[in-house]
Amino acid sequence: MVQQSLEQNNITITAAQARAVAHEFSDKAWGWHIYLGYFLAGLFLFRIIFEFFQPQEQKLIPAIRKAMKYLKQPGIDKKYGRHYLFVKYMYVLFYFALFVQTCTGLFMIYSDNIEKLQDIRHSVSDIHSVFMWVIISYIVLHIGGVIVAELGKKDKGIVSDMINGGE
Repeated sequence: MVQQSLEQNNITITAAQARAVAHEFSDKAWGWHIYLGYFLAGLFLFRIIFEFFQPQEQKLIPAIRKAMKYLKQPGIDKKYGRHYLFVKYMYVLFYFALFVQTCTGLFMIYSDNIEKLQDIRHSVSDIHSVFMWVIISYIVLHIGGVIVAELGKKDKGIVSDMINGGE
């Protein structure tokens, strides 16, 4: 692609030179990927720490327990309770995916110079790629779910609650 683009401007280079230029672009993109990964790892760490300082009713595990207790009560809306519990379990799945993504990303960064880890680096890279798609899928489903909830009757104002912390 580099070679063809330059030829359109009457500049001729060899395939090896074009690969070297393309590799430079790839290295720059990889550098940004790493910085973004560090940023996301920092956000994830912040979220874990923040969980300990949130009000009790906003913490994830107590919310799951509350949903399970709610479902055991007679005469309640089971459909809504199951949906609420499903949403909370999806958060657990998302945090697990972020944990795996963070750990595999950091492994790949720091395993470059360790000979014994090179054997499993490819497998870890594959896991990193799979969980990237899990996270992307979650984000798409999450945004879709928020739109459906916002347009529905039961959870109107959910976007405002997310922004304002449920107040």
